[in-house]
Amino acid sequence: MAKAGLLVVGLLLVGEQAWGASIALFSTPDYSSNCLELPVEATSATIYIVARGPFTELCGDLVAAEFGVDGLPMGWAALSTPSPLSNVSIGDPFAAGAIIAFPVTQPDNHVLLYTVTLTRVPPVMDALLQVRAHAQPPQPDVPNCPFVSGDGCPVDPDLACVDGEALLVTSPGQCVVGVKQETWSGVRALYD
Repeated sequence: MAKAGLLVVGLLLVGEQAWGASIALFSTPDYSSNCLELPVEATSATIYIVARGPFTELCGDLVAAEFGVDGLPMGWAALSTPSPLSNVSIGDPFAAGAIIAFPVTQPDNHVLLYTVTLTRVPPVMDALLQVRAHAQPPQPDVPNCPFVSGDGCPVDPDLACVDGEALLVTSPGQCVVGVKQETWSGVRALYD
C-alpha cells in the first residue's frame, strides 16, 4: 500500500476511535503519539500497548485486557514484554492475541500493557498496526472485540468492549496525525 494510502487509512482508523476507552498503540513513552517515524537506516524501535480510559465510566478500574494486533508486515518481528505490574500474561499480541492481568486494580487512565520492540526488514518501510479482538478467545461467549475487565464490570461476563486504535509506522516527515484533542478535532471534522 502506498504511503498516502496508509496515512489516510491511519487517519480514519485513529479518528473514529481516538477519545473513548480503548487499547492503543503509541510510539512515545508518554503515550502522546500514534505515529512512528523510522529513518531508512533504523531497523528497530520501541512502541507501547496501552489501555486508555476513562475506565470508571465503563466498568471500574482495569484488572485485565484481551486483544490482538494486526498489520505486522511479513519478515518483521515484534518482541512483546508484559507490564512489570502484571502478574499474568498469556499469548502474543502479534500472533493470535494476548491476555494480560494485574493482581490489583489499575486506577490510571493510561495503563501500560506491553512494551514492544519492533524489528523491520527492508524493503517494507511502512506499516499500519491495528488493535483487534483476540483471534482465539479462551471462552466462546466472550465479546468479539478488544476488551477490558474491571473491578466494577457487570457479572458474567465481567468484560467491556473497547475500541482498538492504530499506529502508523512510516519514514521521517510522514507523521501528520493529530494526537491532541484540540488539534485532532479539525481533522476529524473532515471525516464526520
